[in-house]
Amino acid sequence: MVSDIGKRKIESFAPNGAPAFSATITVAVADDARLFDGNAAKGAELSLALCGRCHVIGQINRLDGIGSTPSFAVLRTLGDWDARFQSFYTLRPHPAFTQVEDVTEPFDPQRPPPIAPLEMTLDDLNEILAYVEAIEAADLGVPLQFQRSFRSK
Repeated sequence: MVSDIGKRKIESFAPNGAPAFSATITVAVADDARLFDGNAAKGAELSLALCGRCHVIGQINRLDGIGSTPSFAVLRTLGDWDARFQSFYTLRPHPAFTQVEDVTEPFDPQRPPPIAPLEMTLDDLNEILAYVEAIEAADLGVPLQFQRSFRSK
């Protein structure tokens, strides 16, 4: 549908004499307004210290992290990256080892975290959010395009 033939076919569909669709693609330009007012440099330090044992947070630990754990740059490509980061401590596996001061409940002494706990404040999270907002999203290439095959039965 992105070839010239596909575009012409889309635009030629004109019930009632008026084109129903357009093959013109418009790219929305994001404004430069920042969502988070934290200190991105401090956020980079906190990201490495608190998150770098599992996630690649940048060039500084590009060969570290767990292979199945997405890097910050890959997470940054997600449309809802900011919501995911703001609530990361509620998303698995983080609740099992993360303590956010004045937000999360203390761990039950009978059920300690499986790894060394990650302890932080909401201010720390704000600094990390400012850092992640400032980094460039990973270039994952062209989005996958699927081609349907129609078989007669």
